[in-house]
Amino acid sequence: ALWLTDAPEWFKLEELEGKFHQPQNKDELFQDILENPGAWLDFTAQKASGEKSEKFPDFKNPQTDTPVWADSAPDSFWEKVEELQGQFATEAPREDYTQANKEAQFQDILDNPGAYTDFREQKASGQTPEKFPDFKNLETDEAVWVNNAPDSFFDRVDELEGQFASNSFSPRSSSGSSDLESKYQDILDNPGAYADFRADKASGQKSQRFPDFTNVETDEAVWVNNAPDSFFDRVDELEGQFASNSFSPRSSSGSSDLESKYQDILDNP
Repeated sequence: ALWLTDAPEWFKLEELEGKFHQPQNKDELFQDILENPGAWLDFTAQKASGEKSEKFPDFKNPQTDTPVWADSAPDSFWEKVEELQGQFATEAPREDYTQANKEAQFQDILDNPGAYTDFREQKASGQTPEKFPDFKNLETDEAVWVNNAPDSFFDRVDELEGQFASNSFSPRSSSGSSDLESKYQDILDNPGAYADFRADKASGQKSQRFPDFTNVETDEAVWVNNAPDSFFDRVDELEGQFASNSFSPRSSSGSSDLESKYQDILDNP
């Protein structure tokens, strides 16, 4: 069991809505794997080789996102699984998922321009940093860069001029924006109070949902994807001055164990 009363700010379950495992009869799931192997991904070999964590499911239905751990399956199940080798679904390369997601974002911009702010003109004029997204969904705060969008997207998006949401508003506008700027400034002024997780995220040691910086005293999380170029220019000069990212206000083995559990929930809902 896991209680979330002391979970850190970066632990955002709402982004995983609908992805959590729903209790089902295990025997029925085992039977479905045997009867419809083409509907299931088999991760048992990857787990055995160490490519996948031991906590990763043994099988997963990519259509329903249903995970199955088969450690309690009877021997007869495993005997039949051996006979089905080669009939299980093939996991698509991560790039395919990424590309499909990008295409869905481009299409959503065209279908629902009123849900997005268009920052391209501000970026071109220098009012907004080059690292800033080209479009942003006002409801979900999802950022979209369109440098890799097909020509057909730009042909259609030009026809939507005037239909996009006002870019004077964003979920973090006004006081929210100034609050973010004060956080960026505090990182620059007090690097020793913050742990820098950007390298861990880039290497895959931390989830992309993990904050870029965390205040080791207050446990406040900060994401810097919208920070101005001037912030990145200065932050690079502070290399080696940040707090060790192995420390947090809830340090000790208990804290580390809790954080690993929170992280595992985000990585394997």
